[in-house]
Amino acid sequence: MTKHCFIVTSAVNTKWGMYNNETRFKQTIDTLDSIHKYAPNSKIIIMECAAIPLTEWQTHVLGGKSNLIVDWTNHHIVQHINDQSKDESILKNFTEINCFPGTIEHCLATDLLKDVDRVHKISGRYTLNEHFNLELYENNQKIIVGPKRPSRLPFISALVEFEYPCRLWSWPTSMSNDIAKMFNEMLPFLVKHRERKYISETGEELQAYMDLEHLLYRFLDPNKVQSVSKLGLDGNLSWTGEQIND
Repeated sequence: MTKHCFIVTSAVNTKWGMYNNETRFKQTIDTLDSIHKYAPNSKIIIMECAAIPLTEWQTHVLGGKSNLIVDWTNHHIVQHINDQSKDESILKNFTEINCFPGTIEHCLATDLLKDVDRVHKISGRYTLNEHFNLELYENNQKIIVGPKRPSRLPFISALVEFEYPCRLWSWPTSMSNDIAKMFNEMLPFLVKHRERKYISETGEELQAYMDLEHLLYRFLDPNKVQSVSKLGLDGNLSWTGEQIND
């Protein structure tokens, strides 16, 4: 039977979004509980990357429901991104892209993934549901993502026609070094991409942008990807509260 590990990307205490920190904390607990329910005996790694550290009590509770908390909150890059960002999407994407490869590398270096067959990335505050199918991952050597979707961004901005949802996706543990390397390559690519300006349909000069959904489509090798219509994930967008069912 496949042994799973979930890396939970988390930002519990933050000034961003419509949910207060207490609600975000409870939503994150729900994430962990859903993993224990629908993927029992999985390892859970929390990648905490808000600019405000967890309290002692939060650390105690989340630590009791996980194998490890990788704490990036006081890292100078996380603090810098939080101080400089004026947009939640930019903050979230730059922070995750910066912290994710280091988290994978730490897990590999400490042998946390030694007995793991598949690694999942799940966004904190979102929960697995009854549609999460463990059988999908048995003897599967593909990177598994949600459905390929037309880009939400103007092509002139993203220069990519499609995107993959990034709230839940996974890869065989044997690909972990490659995934970390891919994220390290994404960062300078995104920085360079942001330097480009374009003229909108209204004649306004805007800064080009692409988020992690577009970057996944841009960087993942399509020959190694399996795109599925339903992954089994519920939650709400942090900035609007919109219900999400992936």
